[in-house]
Amino acid sequence: MLRTYNLSTQDYEMTVEIDTDRMTEERLHEINKFWGDADYRVANSNGDVTTAVLRLLFEEVRGLVQRSPRALSGVLYAFAWEDAKGKYKDGVEGWPAMDGREGIRIVSCWHELELDEFIHVEEVQPEARRAA
Repeated sequence: MLRTYNLSTQDYEMTVEIDTDRMTEERLHEINKFWGDADYRVANSNGDVTTAVLRLLFEEVRGLVQRSPRALSGVLYAFAWEDAKGKYKDGVEGWPAMDGREGIRIVSCWHELELDEFIHVEEVQPEARRAA
């Protein structure tokens, strides 16, 4: 069964599809347990491993975009374990490819970066000039 999830914060939105026939609860537990605090994460998600993994994925994707702004295609490429020619490349450790072939697909991701409104720049004068 294909399920669609929308995840969001004030500055970031993401839509993910999970094919529960391929990305089973057992596989979700494997992903969750790869990272520390797996039991806490599930408990903090009302016992739902799907929610726990989606929250973890959301933070991973948001971090990728914040470190190096990229569109959906760039996010999918970062998670891919092979390049366009089918040769091995490093994906994102602990995660399967996010193009749907493993049963999980990032459908969209959107971030609002209004850097000019949030970054204040002010020149600081050398101490010698301040003394004058």
